[in-house]
Amino acid sequence: MKKKAFFVALAACCIATTSLAQDSWLMKVRMKSGEVKEIPCNDVEEITFDKKEVSTYYADVKATNTYNIYYGTVKDNIAAYTIHLCDGNLSKGGLPTEINKHDIRLTVMAAASKNADKAALPAGTYSLVENVGEAGIYRKQSVYIETNKVNDAGQVDGFLDSLKMCTLNVEQKADGTYQLLVEGELREHGRIRFAYDGNLTFVNKAQGESYNSITENVAFAPKSMSGRYVRATDNYCDYALSFLNCEVDGEGFIVGAGDYINLVLLTKYAVPMDINTIVGTYDVVMPVGGAVYEQGKYIGGMMYKRSGRLYPMGSFYKVFDGEGYEAYGFFSGGSITVTLDNGNITFKGNWTTPEGKAVTMNYTTDASGIIDQSGGQGNAKEDNGNAPRSLNGATPDRRLHINDIENADSPIFMMKR
Repeated sequence: MKKKAFFVALAACCIATTSLAQDSWLMKVRMKSGEVKEIPCNDVEEITFDKKEVSTYYADVKATNTYNIYYGTVKDNIAAYTIHLCDGNLSKGGLPTEINKHDIRLTVMAAASKNADKAALPAGTYSLVENVGEAGIYRKQSVYIETNKVNDAGQVDGFLDSLKMCTLNVEQKADGTYQLLVEGELREHGRIRFAYDGNLTFVNKAQGESYNSITENVAFAPKSMSGRYVRATDNYCDYALSFLNCEVDGEGFIVGAGDYINLVLLTKYAVPMDINTIVGTYDVVMPVGGAVYEQGKYIGGMMYKRSGRLYPMGSFYKVFDGEGYEAYGFFSGGSITVTLDNGNITFKGNWTTPEGKAVTMNYTTDASGIIDQSGGQGNAKEDNGNAPRSLNGATPDRRLHINDIENADSPIFMMKR
């Protein structure tokens, strides 16, 4: 019976082959898009079906371009290295300049380089860390960026996603080039992988011996404000406020070029926060030796040097172009008046800089943008009127701009387009 069935099947196959040879058949394939493709059967020699392997990565990227910055020592012998890996061209700020490109920006905390002008990222495997004082990938300042559109201004735009998991393997070859492999998982989009083979040169920003000052008067018109209220000492509290003239996404990253004002107001001691304590007119007190900090003052702005680098502190104006250029206007004179009216808060400031430039602001917003953080603090430190204080940042997650690496106890700021 089995042999008979075999001969019947063989005969049917021969008949079908003969029929195809005598007639002109046309195979029609309808695609999911609705398109119909026609293929003459006389041209077909063999049809096979192979299962295509589907990538398990949301983005599996072979990086071709890098932009990297060395910031020098942040704490003890741990330094900050920011690397950008992308499959397209990058701006001077490390952002993709073309549509449909993928960029991974990692701030790697590792042993400091002996020569900052020729910084080299130490070989090894790095995982996510939460603190700048330990080796690894600093989570708060590491992000995935993808360009997928052109905005109304004709600029390449896209989105970012934070890292849920990530490891970076760094291998430095005998010829001085690198092999990098990044594998991780995004919070929203799934798994990613970036591979890079080539040179890894760093722009040295570790020295920071000078900074640019604003060269014109500024009439500042912010788009938003955020702030926090903390216990500064046992004698007074302070409002640390940021007024932003730029877009900020849900992750706290500045979007593109812009400017902002950082302001620190000293008020009477009150825990929990009583927003009415902010009302009044504030004159400047400069953070120098012998200064007396007390309510009714705002902390003046200046650069201070630590570990061979300069950091902004106190109250100041900053402008940046999104490509690496930045300039400061530190407040060394003038005053600001704060009023409240049915939940709305108004700031009228008129400040001067050491270079004689004027910065003004008249802004009204909802007072609910100020967050009370005084209740979560421990005992306030004893008041030391002779010690300069580092009082920077006011957004809740304190991320504003990648060029502002703060002191060892503060996060590194970041920017995106």
